Amino acid sequence: MKPLDRATHQTHGRDAIDALKHGEGKPMVEWLREHLFGHVMPFWETHGDETHGGLFTCIADDGKRIAGDKWLWSQWRAVWVYARIFNTLDPDPKWRDRALSVASFCVQHGWLSKELGWALLLTEEGQVKRGSESIYVDAFAIYGMSELARATGDSTWLQRARETADGAVDRIERMGDQIPHFPYPLLPGSKPHGVPMIYSLKLAALAQATGDSKYRDLSHAALDEVDSDFYDTAADRVWESADRQGGARPLGAGQVTLPGHVIEGLWFRRLVDHAFPRDQVDQAEIWRRMRRHIDMG
Repeated sequence: MKPLDRATHQTHGRDAIDALKHGEGKPMVEWLREHLFGHVMPFWETHGDETHGGLFTCIADDGKRIAGDKWLWSQWRAVWVYARIFNTLDPDPKWRDRALSVASFCVQHGWLSKELGWALLLTEEGQVKRGSESIYVDAFAIYGMSELARATGDSTWLQRARETADGAVDRIERMGDQIPHFPYPLLPGSKPHGVPMIYSLKLAALAQATGDSKYRDLSHAALDEVDSDFYDTAADRVWESADRQGGARPLGAGQVTLPGHVIEGLWFRRLVDHAFPRDQVDQAEIWRRMRRHIDMG
């Protein structure tokens, strides 16, 4: 695809939004495809490390590399994006091969066998710079490997995804407010909305990939936890933090709502419900909560 003309692309985007307001979705689909293949992917295709493997992730908006460090949070997201493009949008083998290259770098350097989880940050060459500091890295690894297994037909990736998921679930249950939670610490006695929100989707993806109902049930349990422990019916809002024992919401820093986080979680809920429908799900209520938190933001 030829490089995008920025002004024309912005005009197409505004037109697509106007069409969407009138119930026409096709212009937005076309604009998003144009944006993905004409803007986003060309930027990142220049930042693969052909020498050591993986993807450079410390990049300025102008494309200048700031550092050679490689955050596994972003590596595994890239694996999912490349594999997903291959599986659903463009069967060009280059997407599968790029996903496989990044994932192989992660496996070679980033797995921490003692913790049964993934490092947060590697050097350019692959040395561990920061270890098991974020339970979210494991979530993105599950997601990336589940999609990569579909792209490659290699069940080894599902075995690794299972090991990652089982280790993460165990740590979440066992470590309480001491779970590794970069980028911000947890308040004593609290638990974060982000964990059940993220894992609801990632475990559902693993359930789809493996056919194992255990991960489907864990996904549903995560959604139920958001409803029971984080959604405040009186205030009609989802709190970012909750008391581990089901008591009052934490004060101070924990007494906040992040509308974008909530909307993301509701989007995940729709994806999970599409994959594994449940009779009690009220789709109208999901949309109502989305509108409510958009207004809050």
